[in-house]
Amino acid sequence: MANNIRTLLVVEDEIDLLNIIGEHAARWQLKVLLAENIQKAAEYFRNEEVTAVLSDISMPGGTGIDFLQQVRASGSNIPFIFLTANTQREMMREALQLGATDFIDKPFSVEKLEEIVFKGLEIGTRLQQIKQSAPTKEEIERQEKMINLLRLTLTKN
Repeated sequence: MANNIRTLLVVEDEIDLLNIIGEHAARWQLKVLLAENIQKAAEYFRNEEVTAVLSDISMPGGTGIDFLQQVRASGSNIPFIFLTANTQREMMREALQLGATDFIDKPFSVEKLEEIVFKGLEIGTRLQQIKQSAPTKEEIERQEKMINLLRLTLTKN
């Protein structure tokens, strides 16, 4: 990343919650992109260098799973964190199969949100560094091990 600014794309159809998350994330010295649907999210994803995605899983007009499928189909392995409700277990399984990084249950604390988002951003930053550095095979393997360790720490929380 040329400018070292991490970019978080937040996708949430509940505008009040979207704005609240955006306000908190802006305090974390991030570039924050707010999208109220997956169409707007896809537009941001095409035009911005996104480090990680925080998305509601269930939205009218297209789910977070639909957006994750689009992102994976583009060849991106960007970290994807989902906001979920307890009733969405089947969708969570599908998201895991597509490579979701983590889940945050609604309602959530700002501290928990920050912790999980920053772990996702760290994974995204490392993935971007690998992509940009034309690394050796050994460097790729080392970075992949670090990314896998970060992913493991996410699933333990």
